[in-house]
Amino acid sequence: MYIAAEKWQSPYYRSLNLTLLLITISSLGPIMHLAGVPISTSIWTLLYHIPLIRYALPERFMMYSWLIIAVLIASWLSIENSILKKYLKYLVVFLGLLMIFPNTSIYDSWSSYTIPKIYSSREVCSITLPTQNILILPFGLSGNNMAYQIQSNMCFKMPEGYTGSVPYPFTLWPLVNTLTKGEYSLIDPKNLANYISNYHIYSIFLPKNIFQKKILEDKLVLAGMRRAMVFGSTIVFKRTSKFNVPPLTLNDIKLINLKSHHLWEKDNADHNRIIIKEISRSLSISQDGPQSIYSWLIAHKLAH
Repeated sequence: MYIAAEKWQSPYYRSLNLTLLLITISSLGPIMHLAGVPISTSIWTLLYHIPLIRYALPERFMMYSWLIIAVLIASWLSIENSILKKYLKYLVVFLGLLMIFPNTSIYDSWSSYTIPKIYSSREVCSITLPTQNILILPFGLSGNNMAYQIQSNMCFKMPEGYTGSVPYPFTLWPLVNTLTKGEYSLIDPKNLANYISNYHIYSIFLPKNIFQKKILEDKLVLAGMRRAMVFGSTIVFKRTSKFNVPPLTLNDIKLINLKSHHLWEKDNADHNRIIIKEISRSLSISQDGPQSIYSWLIAHKLAH
């Protein structure tokens, strides 16, 4: 902030600061959040239309922000100053480095996990062919599926994992968010069947003690899967012989996403209006003004 204010008139520093601001905002992803609540779309939505960039993970762009910050700090330190001011600048940089030094005490609080026998014994490699993908539940960042894959010597592929934010086009599938949250009662079997078809899933693995087990198993059956076997603590579902769901086109997936998003926007707006009403009541003011402002923000695509 100090460098930006002090050297704003310089085209060199101004371009660096504007680029830093643009990249940092882009790294927040396509939706801006405030206190965990989505409030607006972000610059990243524009980048979805650029080839290759659309498949990049937004948070990875912070590496470029840190690079620009390093260049700004180096340029700032190179400016000629008095001996006292020079040492004060180095002291500030040293204190900044101390503040970002990792806290090693958190490593002691990490929880341990066990590798189910089906992966540790690599039995999974004989159950499926290399061309047949496996879906492991709990899904994505909610489970340890990537650790299982490594333990199995990478002998299978899966349409999930955890690499930060969800990449395109997986963001278009409402099912991905549902599975990640473990809200199995909200699974649409038809949408699940489409996901199975699109990503060549032939087996679904889940632990015996998974949350909402009965509901989840019923959803899998409705999606065209059958309970094939139990190996240790893992239940294996496979496609039935009658499974014949055609894969969706990208446009079909976008339509499903659009419909789901419209429903979410309506529910979210109704929820926000209730909150505005309650806050207005607690402050003993009329809700008409805040509600009108919220309506204006929605109409101009500045809020949800």
